[in-house]
Amino acid sequence: FSRTARLVVEDNAQALARLYRIGLNASFLLLTPLLWWLVLESELVIAILFERGAFDASMTALVAITLVGFAPSVMFAGVNTLLSNAFYAMNKVAVPALVMPIGTVVYLCIAPFVYEPLGVLGLALAPSAVHATVFTILLILLAKRVPALSAPDVILRIVGYAALGGIALTLPGLMLQRIELHPILEAGMRLACGLV
Repeated sequence: FSRTARLVVEDNAQALARLYRIGLNASFLLLTPLLWWLVLESELVIAILFERGAFDASMTALVAITLVGFAPSVMFAGVNTLLSNAFYAMNKVAVPALVMPIGTVVYLCIAPFVYEPLGVLGLALAPSAVHATVFTILLILLAKRVPALSAPDVILRIVGYAALGGIALTLPGLMLQRIELHPILEAGMRLACGLV
C-alpha cells in the first residue's frame, strides 16, 4: 500500500501499472496451480483432514464439492483486496465501497438459479462468481485511471495462467494413474509435477 501511495503521489502511472501487473500476475501464477491441485484432490484432502467418527464418506463428498466451488473465490478475494488498495491510495475510497455491494446483488441474482440444478456446488460457485465480477469491475475501473495497466491484457494472462495451471496438474495425474500408486503419493507427485 505504501509503495502504491508513493507512486500515486509521484503521479507515476507507468510504475503503478507495472506494480499492479506484477502483483496480479504473481498472484495468479503462484496460486492457480495450488488451487487446481486442491480442486483435483479435494476429496482426498478432506478425507485426510476430517474423515473420522461421524464425519463419514458422504460428508467428505459434500465438503469436497463445496471446496471445488469456493476455490476460485479464494483467488479473486485476495486480488480484490490488492485492487481495492490502489483506490485507497488514490483517495478514491468510494470506488470499492460502491463496487462491493454490486457483488451482493450478483449473489442474490445467481444463487437461487444455480442452487436448483447444482445444489451445494451451485451455492459455492455463487460467491466465486461474485468475487470474479467484483475483480473485473475493479480492474476495469483501475485501468481507466491507469491506462498502462490494460485490463484486456491482464484478463488474457489470467485466463492463460488458469489454463496452464489446469494442464500442469491434470496431465501428470493422467500419467500417474497408470502406475497405480497410493492416492496420497499420487496427489503429492501431481502437486510436485504441477508446481515445477
